[in-house]
Amino acid sequence: SQAIEAAVAAARQDASASVFLTILEHVGGLTVPCLAFAAVRDKALNFMQQFVNILGVAALPALESLLSPMLRTTTIAECPRILRVMYQSVNKTKAAAGVIMGRSLLPLTMERLASFGDVSELRALHNVISESARELIDVYRQYFSFLQALVNGPSIAALMHESMQPLLGTLMDGLLAAVRTPPECDLGKAALTTLTRLTTAWCEAGTSFEGFLFDSVLPMVIDEFTNGTVDLRDAKAMVVMGELCGLLRASAAKLGDAGLFRLYSLLTGAGWVSHAEANDFCAAVRDNVNARTTMRLRQVTKQLLELIASRRSQAGPGA
Repeated sequence: SQAIEAAVAAARQDASASVFLTILEHVGGLTVPCLAFAAVRDKALNFMQQFVNILGVAALPALESLLSPMLRTTTIAECPRILRVMYQSVNKTKAAAGVIMGRSLLPLTMERLASFGDVSELRALHNVISESARELIDVYRQYFSFLQALVNGPSIAALMHESMQPLLGTLMDGLLAAVRTPPECDLGKAALTTLTRLTTAWCEAGTSFEGFLFDSVLPMVIDEFTNGTVDLRDAKAMVVMGELCGLLRASAAKLGDAGLFRLYSLLTGAGWVSHAEANDFCAAVRDNVNARTTMRLRQVTKQLLELIASRRSQAGPGA
């Protein structure tokens, strides 16, 4: 908040920036009362994109004032445009954007998305996708791309804002649900990338996030890849599997041997992997923590998932 105030004050002292800031504040004041008109909303979003590029942090108060009422009433078709502007502002202004995102824009976004439909509804989709489902996919695809940018660096502080504390559980549930959507929805990759970055930032031994990772995230991801609903040879599934490898590497890098032991216990506890197989896999994760690519780990992970899927298939339905 102080950084934003300082940026606005500095802009007012600069001859060129003060002109743009005055225009932004004047146009913003005229625009908000007219947001009921679609043409005004469309022009306002284009206008804000340009001024965030020009003014950077100094444009954030006007951005918050404009997008807050828009998010309360936006349609599912229009919402991706708003999310793209939010994505742009995070990439442009980093930590400063995290302030307004955590304070108002992210809570409002989550509330509006819930009114459109839960991401878990997309799990049942297969080959035929209706127009309404396609709109839901589009808005969640942009939402998870925005989250991916938000947690990439100092703007992750947005999630620690007091306004976000009651919503963190809902946000995490949404990430888990996204991983369970069909690969053709293209939501799983962004969700796992977001979880990987949260792991890098938050995962410490004995924390609630460590429990969430090993008790909820990894068991669910392994189940999703081995319950027979995902073709492990599919190109999009392979992309998501690559993000799983990134998550495994991040957990091992943060927790060391303690994290590898949690992974070993998870694999052996389900009964589908022998102690020797689990030990070999954990060794592969450890050896690839600092590798330049995940290629070798992807191969080992694919082999393990295929092995578990085969054994579950042989065990019959419900295994």
